[in-house]
Amino acid sequence: MAQQRKAMRERVLDKARERFGTQGFARVTMDELAGELGMSKKTLYQLFPSKERLVQTLVREFMRETAAGVHRLADRRDLPFANKLRDLLHYLAQRLTKMGPLFLADLQRHTPTLWREVEEFRRDKILVNFGRLVRDGMAQGVFRKDIDSDLVILVFLAAVQNVVTPRVLADLPLTAGAAFEGLVRLLMEGLLTEEGRTKYERRSAKCELKKRKRQTADPKQ
Repeated sequence: MAQQRKAMRERVLDKARERFGTQGFARVTMDELAGELGMSKKTLYQLFPSKERLVQTLVREFMRETAAGVHRLADRRDLPFANKLRDLLHYLAQRLTKMGPLFLADLQRHTPTLWREVEEFRRDKILVNFGRLVRDGMAQGVFRKDIDSDLVILVFLAAVQNVVTPRVLADLPLTAGAAFEGLVRLLMEGLLTEEGRTKYERRSAKCELKKRKRQTADPKQ
């Protein structure tokens, strides 16, 4: 009986992931889920007493599985740093794609307490590990050392929290995963082309030279 109940529970979760991920959960009723699963409402409510409990279970299992995957990748010692970073960011983008913008919007609108758990999770679990990688990258010479690692993490956290959100995603033709990958690419590779970077550095050098000349001419500046 325990195995049968577990299998039925997984069927419900799989169907809920499918429907909620594309439509959000506010528009999907428990009656509809029961009908699509070919089970009675009574059986469904025995497994999950309410839709709120079903949503809570989905989100918390998602966070638990994601945290385990992040830790597993971040702790691998057999991968070169660049491979580890690529695999971790690809994994996170894939995971974020599973939580569609409508589902995220419903979480924020209808379950504010659960939404705060999601925000705390991506700050305390995902970005802590990202911070470790940034510092490792600086130590190995992959990332620049003249930029404070805490600032990099702060900027990335702010970007994730303010871009990968229901309100912003609703106005962009992007999934959560695509938005995340774009942020990573922008942060890691920058906006300038090689030609643009050369021109920018030359211009910056000229400005710095002029500034020093002014300071030499007028020490009060």
